[in-house]
Amino acid sequence: MYLKTNYSQFTSPPMKRPTPFFALAILFAITSPSFAQRSADWSVNLTGKAQQIILQQLTGVPIVQTDKAYIGIDPTGQKVAWTVERKAAKIISAAEGYDFYNMAGTPFVLINNNVIESRSGTAVISKDKNNYKYIDDYEVIPALNSVLVRVTASGGMLRLYLIGMKDARVAWETDVMKPSLVTGMNEEPEEEHVDVPLYTTLVSSDHHLIYRYRKNLAVISPQGKLLWIEKADPAEVMLSPDGKKVITVKALVTGIGNSPVSVRYVTKYRSAKMQAFDLKTGKESWKDDIKADQNIRWADAHPDFLTVVWKNGCNIYKYTTGEALWKDDFKGKRVVEIQPNEKGYLVTFESGYKTMQLDKSGTAIWKKPQMVETDDEDADDLPEEGNMDVYQYAK
Repeated sequence: MYLKTNYSQFTSPPMKRPTPFFALAILFAITSPSFAQRSADWSVNLTGKAQQIILQQLTGVPIVQTDKAYIGIDPTGQKVAWTVERKAAKIISAAEGYDFYNMAGTPFVLINNNVIESRSGTAVISKDKNNYKYIDDYEVIPALNSVLVRVTASGGMLRLYLIGMKDARVAWETDVMKPSLVTGMNEEPEEEHVDVPLYTTLVSSDHHLIYRYRKNLAVISPQGKLLWIEKADPAEVMLSPDGKKVITVKALVTGIGNSPVSVRYVTKYRSAKMQAFDLKTGKESWKDDIKADQNIRWADAHPDFLTVVWKNGCNIYKYTTGEALWKDDFKGKRVVEIQPNEKGYLVTFESGYKTMQLDKSGTAIWKKPQMVETDDEDADDLPEEGNMDVYQYAK
């Protein structure tokens, strides 16, 4: 069997040919209607019957899936770069099976629950070498140019691997915890697979990882040592501007815990409570938790104060103690911004239509709120309710 690069139909080879051919004329473009008529520029021997071509999402390396193996092709060298055999029990016709996963945003793929570097075929971590049961999920950590891979090790232990994307090496590995079993999650998956989580892991300026898993919050040192783990049940996590405190908005308690649906796939809503922990020791930093009048809509770590906003008001707090800076909360619906100025603080609310100037103690200076003047054409440029985090990555 051979496959032409214009993705034409598979055709049967002469019976005496023992191995199929993968013909590469031009892999990524069809230049003219007559392309299907031309012969291949070069070809390589493959193991097994070809089923499809998969392009690795970051490196663009073509990987041929056959009924016996996954085969990485080196187009520049016009050769097979690597071959990884498939598990016979996992072979699934001409579709990506559970024995293969394209790791978006990374130069890696998963084959048979092993992390494979797509250009070289090197197994960065493998079930046999690293002694784990299966890979659960992964998360790209742009600040470290790395990938955080979570696996289930023996005894159900949650283990993390930090893998560099530039050198394809394990920077560190650490056992974090044995997750408690909950309804609907006490059985191993029927198929080996990966579920990519939301990007929730934070990185401090000195490269500590703040990792969340279900109700647990953990901090891992730059060397991979687990410094502490706390059942903080965070709906949101942020760092203080000096990087010394981990601040959490606690999750709202609901009946979700009794659902057969896994809690890690359910959005956690914010409660009215906030806590702070020392980054390196895990000790609580505030004598008393922050308790808002209503469930918190959003919070922001401003360089000079912690902003906490709920449905009908807001206040700002000290990072050191968690104490309110204003004696009385500001009463205003749908606050979208609080900015310090020479007079005190300018609060924008009603989703961007009104402002109020406060003095440094939080008392209103103006007799009534000021309407924000905008042209109808600029209505779409008004601040939206809530806040949005913007991250800029050098790599």
